[in-house]
Amino acid sequence: MADNYIDAVAWLRKRGEKKLAAGQGEEALEFYRRMLHFGRDDPKIMEEAHARLGDVLLALRNLSEAEDHVLAAIGLNSNHAHYHYLLGIVYTAGKNWKKALPCFGEAVRLAPGNAEYLRGTGWALVCTGKMNRGEQSLWESLKIDPENTWTVSDLGVTLMQKGRYKEAETLVRNSLDKHPTDYQLRDVMDGIRRSRRAYEDTKKRQRARGQNPLPGKQGLVDTLLARRMAEDGYDYIQVESACRMWRDFARRRQFVIKKPEVWAAAIEYTIARLDFLEDVTQRKMADKYGVSEGVISDHFQNLCGSLNITHFDERYCSFHPTDNPSP
Repeated sequence: MADNYIDAVAWLRKRGEKKLAAGQGEEALEFYRRMLHFGRDDPKIMEEAHARLGDVLLALRNLSEAEDHVLAAIGLNSNHAHYHYLLGIVYTAGKNWKKALPCFGEAVRLAPGNAEYLRGTGWALVCTGKMNRGEQSLWESLKIDPENTWTVSDLGVTLMQKGRYKEAETLVRNSLDKHPTDYQLRDVMDGIRRSRRAYEDTKKRQRARGQNPLPGKQGLVDTLLARRMAEDGYDYIQVESACRMWRDFARRRQFVIKKPEVWAAAIEYTIARLDFLEDVTQRKMADKYGVSEGVISDHFQNLCGSLNITHFDERYCSFHPTDNPSP
C-alpha cells in the first residue's frame, strides 16, 4: 500500500514536471492539484505540492493564488529558504516591494551565501529607496555569481539611478562582451546611455541660462528630477519644467529637507498631472522613489497651493488647450 502511494505521488510529480517543461503550465497545475489532494494526510507531500503550485501560478501571473499556496508551504515548513524567496518574487511581481523585502531577508538569513537571494534582497532595497544597502547586497551577490546577468542588470540600473553613469556603463559593457545576445543587458545599456545624455543635456541648458546649482539637499532634488525622469523617457521640456517648478518652490520657502526623494516624487507626479499622464499614479511614484503615497499627496497639495498651480499652467505644462482640446 505504501509503495503504491509513493509510486502515485512520483507519477503525479513527474507528469507535472513534464507538462511544465513543455510550456503547458495550466496542465501542470492539474497534476500538482491532484498531488495536493492525494497527499492531504501527508504534510511533506502537501508542502511540496503547495510550493510547486505557487511556483507555476506565479509563472502564470495568478499572483493571489500563488501567494496562498506559497504561504501554505511556509506554514508547513518555515525553515525552507526558497519558499520565502518565492513569496518575495510573488510580491515583486505585484511591485509590492515593502512586503517582498522581509521575505528576501528571511531567505538570506536561512541561506546566507545564496547569490539569488542576495540579488532579490538588493533589488527590493533599491526599490524601497534604500539605495546604499541595496547596492551593497547586489555587489555581494555578484561576487558569489559574477556571471549572473540579472544581477549585473539590477546593479547597472542602481548605479545609473545614483548618477554613476560611467561605472554603470563599464559594468554592463563588460558583461555584454561575454553575453552579447542578452536582451536585458542591451536594454539596460540603452537606458543608461539615454539617461546620461538627457541628464547632461538638462544640466547644460541650465548652465546656459545662468542657473547655478542649488545648495545642499535642494540640489539633490534638482539632480534626482533630471536623472530619474530622463530614465523613464520624459522629454527635455517636461524635465526642465519639473526642475523649474522645484526651483520656484524652493526659492519661496525656508524649510528642512529630510528626504529629497519625497519632493522629487511629488514634483514628478505634479508634472504628470499637468500633462495628463494617467499611468503616473501616486502609488507608482511611491514605488519609484521609495516613499509613501500619503507623503506624496501632502507635498502635491503643498506645491499646488504655494505655487498657485492651475490646469494648463503655462509655467510648467508642456502643452495647452489649443494643442489638445479634449484632455
